[in-house]
Amino acid sequence: MNFKNINKISVHYEYIDNQRDRTFVFINSLGTDFRIWDGVVEVLKNHGNILRYDKAGHGLSGIRKLEGGTPSEISDYASDLIGLLDELQIEKAIIVGLSIGGVIAQYMGIYHPERVEKLVLSNTAPRVGSEDSWNTRINVVENKGIAAIADTVMKVWFSESFHQQRPNELNGYKMMLSNSNVIGYLQACEALKLNDLTNKIEQIIRPTLCLGGSVDGSTPPELVKTMADKIPNSIYILIDGVGHIPCVEVPDSVANHILNFVK
Repeated sequence: MNFKNINKISVHYEYIDNQRDRTFVFINSLGTDFRIWDGVVEVLKNHGNILRYDKAGHGLSGIRKLEGGTPSEISDYASDLIGLLDELQIEKAIIVGLSIGGVIAQYMGIYHPERVEKLVLSNTAPRVGSEDSWNTRINVVENKGIAAIADTVMKVWFSESFHQQRPNELNGYKMMLSNSNVIGYLQACEALKLNDLTNKIEQIIRPTLCLGGSVDGSTPPELVKTMADKIPNSIYILIDGVGHIPCVEVPDSVANHILNFVK
């Protein structure tokens, strides 16, 4: 296991340096760790260097210490990524982000394009959820814990066929979510509640691939399509029959779409 001290946070990461000119960076979603990219990495590891990491408060990474009640913001997570890239001397990368990871990737494309070669925005949007919906989730998690929302979350994360045909994996991902650090989870919820990049994404100048899932209950395909339409140099691909985390449901498909895009 590898760790770097970034912005006073112990960041857990895995870096496969294949001495290639191209580096893929993967940012995971809310309530997950970087293992959700296992299947995608298995395909892409022969096509570039690979960097995966657990964002603050997730997986084995430390929790951001906030002072005076100041909430976490998406800019904080982007700053962590820049710090990790600097530590590993990665000047520019193809940034692949899922859900909140995709929001962080959008922020990088808007405010730090010099660190971005291309963007892959999977199942995400410039504004995810509403203030009311995040307040409701935050209230439930604060009072009852993450396990109280786990079954509901599984319904939007994965398709009905995944539920029926892959119950052992479903239980594993439910445990991943339920065992997430509550403080880290809530900090990310607050960052998403505050975030709205709707009027900024037109500034993204890097080539961008936008992936949607046809049965995604968290960021529905029409939301992803609207985002893609606003990004000047973007491609939209809808993956049929998958929910919010296609990198788990159909990793080969996701990897091949990424490969076709970067080639």
